[in-house]
Amino acid sequence: MARQAGASLPLKKRLWQQIVKAKVKAQASLLKLVRGKDEGLGIMARQIRSGDEGNLEAQAARRYWRALIGDPEFRRDREADDANRFLNYGYAVLRAQVARSLCACGLHPALGLQHHNKYSNFPLADDLMEPYRPFVDAVVVQLLNSHEAKAKMSQEIRGELLGVLHTRISMEKESLRLSHAVLKSAQSLAAALTGNTKKLIFPDT
Repeated sequence: MARQAGASLPLKKRLWQQIVKAKVKAQASLLKLVRGKDEGLGIMARQIRSGDEGNLEAQAARRYWRALIGDPEFRRDREADDANRFLNYGYAVLRAQVARSLCACGLHPALGLQHHNKYSNFPLADDLMEPYRPFVDAVVVQLLNSHEAKAKMSQEIRGELLGVLHTRISMEKESLRLSHAVLKSAQSLAAALTGNTKKLIFPDT
């Protein structure tokens, strides 16, 4: 935790670059799966630099949400009474899992790389969960195919969103549950902050 607190700005920027690149690549993969094309996100992922100084994450997000939800007017809004409710719930489940994994690796979830307590008390969890958000998004797309966007947040819907933690994913060519994959990502982050590696581990895309 002391090494985490004393991490240099250049190191944080390099780690954030890896996180954003993994997130945009995951978004591109989901778009290909759901819509048949990635809207140029694959190319954008390769252009992300240290600290994402060009803010390609935000640019990718605008393309991503319009294509994924199929509504040019859709925006991520934590207060909106539409598909955002499903996303909010799924992300809360994911954030809690990431926070637990970070603590298990000796890291403090309150000491972030990029996020700074804007929306939660666990900015490091908000950082590390970014490449995993598309797995929640995939579940929400399935829900929207079977429920209206303003459907009641039923026990069934909550159960499907909670189930994202049991999703089988590929990481380093190994099939893992998402919850286990999150732990491996947290372990790689701890290793990077202590100087034992330079590469973070995320799901294969």
